[in-house]
Amino acid sequence: MTNKTLKTIAFFLCITSLSFAGNLKNTVKEKIIETNGIKTYCKILGEGEPLVIVHGGPGMAHNYLLPKFKRLAENYQVIFYDQRANGKSTGEENPEQITIENLVEDLEALRKAFGLEKMNLIGQSWGGLLAMNYAIKYPENLKSLIILESGPANSEYMQEIGETVMERLSEEDKAKLTEITISEEFKNHDSKTHIDFYMLRFKAYFYDMSFYKELDLSYFNEEMIRKNSISEPMFIKYFDEFDIYGELGKIHCPTLFIHGKYDVIPYQAIERMHDNINGSKLILFENCGHFAHIEKTKEYFSAIEKFLSDNKNMHQTQNKTGKAPVDIVQQQVEAYNAHDIEAFLATYSPEIEIFLHPNTLR
Repeated sequence: MTNKTLKTIAFFLCITSLSFAGNLKNTVKEKIIETNGIKTYCKILGEGEPLVIVHGGPGMAHNYLLPKFKRLAENYQVIFYDQRANGKSTGEENPEQITIENLVEDLEALRKAFGLEKMNLIGQSWGGLLAMNYAIKYPENLKSLIILESGPANSEYMQEIGETVMERLSEEDKAKLTEITISEEFKNHDSKTHIDFYMLRFKAYFYDMSFYKELDLSYFNEEMIRKNSISEPMFIKYFDEFDIYGELGKIHCPTLFIHGKYDVIPYQAIERMHDNINGSKLILFENCGHFAHIEKTKEYFSAIEKFLSDNKNMHQTQNKTGKAPVDIVQQQVEAYNAHDIEAFLATYSPEIEIFLHPNTLR
């Protein structure tokens, strides 16, 4: 191959890359929803069937999910938003209004603002818990629900989670955390100091701690930290005493749980959620912690996209046959025996365990 040919190839590769980057940039939109006395910041990527993404925290923003989750925009319209008093959204002016009930209503306002009759809702970590609270109150407004590495559905696990985090950190890391929290920089909301604190703590959330540096918290600034300091006490009250396990049966849309077995949040807490939602699916990743989108990127998004695709196909079949999705699923399940189903689902990955709700196999 001549040097001229190589230069030509390199030129076209460069042009193609620039063209793709330009197209991706053009599909990114921003929107402010003014409702419930606040301004909710939204970022929209891609085109197609909408997916609403609920970030974790409380106190974070959509940014830490964006680097990996934007791949969903290749086939869907992905709607990120910052929760009340988080990120670029407002609401910190009235701390007493920062409640789980109002966060649910903010999400309902978002659904209406985007004109979504029913939405595909995806929640990660704390966002999973918020998404389930929404699904309990507004089950008729959901097309599907995806719960990713969720917090537990009651307060009984909270002490265990804190103890697990501290057990996994080295003595050096724990000493450094103590040093940071008593520093003047930390008290004065210095962004670099707070990022150092969270990055150290989040090491315990990974099975392979070498991945923790891929968690991007660079978007944390003094304003975000100030908002977090206002909203955090409100959520401490909530976490002290809550329990929604008994209400999960109200959720009747197709539901997928994904969780890492090494997550600081015990996977038994997620299995209880799965057991309480009829027809739900649970995927457990071996050798994976709380940020599975970083540690198991390929398998993670393959599972999400397959679930969304299967659900879309079921709705299309329903439109043609008039049969409800749950009836279609039951017919598909009955077409195989239990052994065949397990073998089929196992093709996701040898490191993934997949469980169907027991009521699906009857």
